Amino acid sequence: MPRLTPRRLLKALRNRLWLRRELRIFVCSAERIRQQPNPARLSRDRFEDLDRCTAWSYGNMSREEYLAHVDERRRSGAHHLYSLVENGVLVHYGWLTSRQERAPDAAIGLAFVPPPGSAGLWDYYTHPSARGRGLYADSLRQCMHDAVEIDGARQVFIYVYGDNAVSERAIRRAGFVCHGSLVIERRLFRTKRYATFADRPFEVRLLQDDRPAPAVRVTPATPARV
Repeated sequence: MPRLTPRRLLKALRNRLWLRRELRIFVCSAERIRQQPNPARLSRDRFEDLDRCTAWSYGNMSREEYLAHVDERRRSGAHHLYSLVENGVLVHYGWLTSRQERAPDAAIGLAFVPPPGSAGLWDYYTHPSARGRGLYADSLRQCMHDAVEIDGARQVFIYVYGDNAVSERAIRRAGFVCHGSLVIERRLFRTKRYATFADRPFEVRLLQDDRPAPAVRVTPATPARV
């Protein structure tokens, strides 16, 4: 567990009283994916590469906790690991869910329900020693192609928090376009959870009780709130 400090306590208190967090949903169609290059640099489902993991994406977990967490993914059979080992170190990895029926986000309290024939990309991480080499963009393109050509996906989704500008740039360069967002807003003791969309609404559920979440169309002249 992270050590409690006055700064962490102040941040936790502020988030309890005043918060806006957005998870952006990006999509790329199979037709568009087939037009993208496929670097094919990473191994698929070579789970033994995780033994070479010295840094990982979930900062609130120890190495043992993270490896136990991803072992559950492996045993489920629904998720594929993409990995690259160099000089005995796992320098990059990412995950592909070949048949994604639901994409929940516990921090926001909403679940996106993709249309049939969807694959999902998530939990990508590059070791600090290997950053700046384009591994993220290359692995995205490889996973997109495999989702279509091996798993038969009709579209591929990926998710990124609104404050992660670096990842969003790579996602857009890989050919994804914004589909909408999941949003939580907290103002004092009032909390709102809703979806935003640009073209047409999509299915989003509240995690608390599985009811449909409210949705609002967003245009350049419309603020992203209800």
